[in-house]
Amino acid sequence: MKLLRTPAELIKWSENIHRKGLTIGLVPTMGYLHEGHLSLMKRAKAENDKVLLTVFVNPSQFAPGEDYRSYPRNLKRDKRLAGQGGADAIYAPKARTVYPLPYRTYINVEELSGVMCGVRRESHFKGVTTIVGKLFNLSSADRAYFGRKDFQQSVIIGQMIRDLDFKVKLRVLPIVRARGGLAESSRNKYLTGRQRKQAISIYQSLREARKVILGGERRADRVRDQITRRLKKAGLSVDYVTVGEAKSLDSVKVIGKNTYIAIAAFCGKTRLIDNMLIKTTRHIIL
Repeated sequence: MKLLRTPAELIKWSENIHRKGLTIGLVPTMGYLHEGHLSLMKRAKAENDKVLLTVFVNPSQFAPGEDYRSYPRNLKRDKRLAGQGGADAIYAPKARTVYPLPYRTYINVEELSGVMCGVRRESHFKGVTTIVGKLFNLSSADRAYFGRKDFQQSVIIGQMIRDLDFKVKLRVLPIVRARGGLAESSRNKYLTGRQRKQAISIYQSLREARKVILGGERRADRVRDQITRRLKKAGLSVDYVTVGEAKSLDSVKVIGKNTYIAIAAFCGKTRLIDNMLIKTTRHIIL
C-alpha cells in the first residue's frame, strides 16, 4: 500500500493508474477509521481496480471552538485498517500542502448548505465541498464513496458534481451501525459507556418515528415533537430534528412518499448525527 503525502505524488499515482486503463475508487475520510469506512472501501474494491483512501482532518470545515485540535488521529492504526479494507494507496497530506498561503478559493453550494447542519455550522459545507472538489481534481477518480450517515453532505456533493461537471460517479452507501443501532462515527470515541447508552436513543427515536409514519401519521410537526421528547427524556440536547423531502432537503409539513428524518443532538459535548429515509404510499391521513 502506497502512502502519498503531496498533491504531486497523488497526481502521479492516479495518472499512472489511468495510463494502464484501470479505474480508481475514491474513499474520502478524516481518518480514525471504523466499520463504516471499511464498508466503503470494500464496495470501492468490488467496483474498481484500485482504491484510494484519503485521510485528512480538514481544518476548513471546522468552526472556531469546534474539535479540530482534539479530533482523533492515528495514521498507523488507519494504515492497518486500510489494508484490511483493500486500499491500494492512502493520501494523507499536511494542512499546509492542501491550503498553501495565501489561500483564497472555496466551493460553496448555495441553499443546500444553509439548512440543517449548516445553520449552526455556517462554513462547514464550504470546507467539505472545497476539499472534496480538490480530491476529485487531483485523483481523477472514477467513483467516489460516501456514507449515508452524512445525508446532507451526500446531497450537497451530488449537487456539486452536477453543477461543476465532475466526471466522477457518486456512490452513497447505507449507514453502518454498532450494537444497539448507534451510527458508526469517529466521534463515538469521545463517548463514555453511559453516554453510548444514551446516544442509542437517537436511532431508537428514528425507528419509533418510522413506525408511526407507516401506521398513518403524516403530520411532520407531530413526528418532530415525538422525536424531540424522546431525545430529551434520554438526556440529550437537541440541535435539530428535520422532516423533509429527500432530494431538495426542504422541510415539509405533510409527509410524502420520499421523506427523510435527520437528527443532530449533543450527548455531553459530543455532537452526533443520524437520519432515516422513509418511503410511504401517496395516501395522506390528516
